Amino acid sequence: MSKLDDLRNFLSMLPSGRVVEVGKVEGLLNKAWNELTGSDSGGMQAYKLIERVEKPIWNPPVLEFQIERHGGTVMGSVYAGLQTWRIDVQKGVAEFAEHPRGRLVGERAEPLKVEPLVGEIETLVREGKEDLRLKWLSTNCVRVQISEVIPATNKQTTSERRKRFIKALEERLKVAGWHKVPKKLNTFAL
Repeated sequence: MSKLDDLRNFLSMLPSGRVVEVGKVEGLLNKAWNELTGSDSGGMQAYKLIERVEKPIWNPPVLEFQIERHGGTVMGSVYAGLQTWRIDVQKGVAEFAEHPRGRLVGERAEPLKVEPLVGEIETLVREGKEDLRLKWLSTNCVRVQISEVIPATNKQTTSERRKRFIKALEERLKVAGWHKVPKKLNTFAL
């Protein structure tokens, strides 16, 4: 008897609807996972099922559940992906669908308007002023100390904010004759 047969037999004894014995289903599903066609889709592996199966519903021959995926959080996002899996135990097929919006699992950073910061740094650069956010390499070449302008929050948010800031600063300084120095990080020259 296969592990998939064990799962089929257990589910066949359950009434249709919400599954109450989630832990038991998780364990059996974990053991049978590699026998299901399509189970490796979306990077899903059997061990990821344990204590993460949500809202399992049994509508013979289909077991459906949701699971939170953490790929984005590894990259610094505060949102986890959410997938709905449909397991046809009769056919031995696993399919999933991604939810368009993830689930907030971390603390979101407050929105940041970069324009006021751009204006402030632009003025300092144009006037040649000393500031801890600027490192003057010469009288007409300056590096923006980006971590002093936009402090780190989470990786993804910080990266996007800094890109927006530098792009906007580059546009503003261009009008005054400054240009971004190629291959030099956050550096501008007159």
